[in-house]
Amino acid sequence: IGRPKGVNVFFVPRRPYLPPGTLREVLAYPLSVENFGVHAFTDSLERVGLKRFAPMLDRSSGWDRELNWDEQQRLMLARLLIHEPRWIVLDEVLDSIDGETRTRALEIFSSELKDAAIVHIGRGNCSDPTFTRVLHLVKDPRSHKLVRQKPAETTSLPSGMQLAASP
Repeated sequence: IGRPKGVNVFFVPRRPYLPPGTLREVLAYPLSVENFGVHAFTDSLERVGLKRFAPMLDRSSGWDRELNWDEQQRLMLARLLIHEPRWIVLDEVLDSIDGETRTRALEIFSSELKDAAIVHIGRGNCSDPTFTRVLHLVKDPRSHKLVRQKPAETTSLPSGMQLAASP
């Protein structure tokens, strides 16, 4: 069916939101399942390493209680693959995952979602080559401003927060 209209920005919180309903509805959220092709759901589950859940697409469950943390994070990646948003805002998501899931996420961002602008708000090291620009937000009591530093410079926010963006 192609890219659904109206889903241009996806905010992905550190703790995934999995609404009640079938797994297919969870993946389609916030849109209806009818907005997507029949293979979109199974293809995205396979791509994120959750192929074993494909037979459960039409089963209703409390997925936030049934899936472990890693599976919930991968489900969010599958949702991104289905929606193909133009902008993705990750709120400490990459800081909360590690190992294979993090590697898979970065791979997906640089391949299938390479046309999306990705804003990662996090505490970790932003030297990952996925991110071509690093912006540091600096609290200035006199005014609000965004300071753009040269790539060799690094300064952390007082809380250690950093903002990274892909092209």
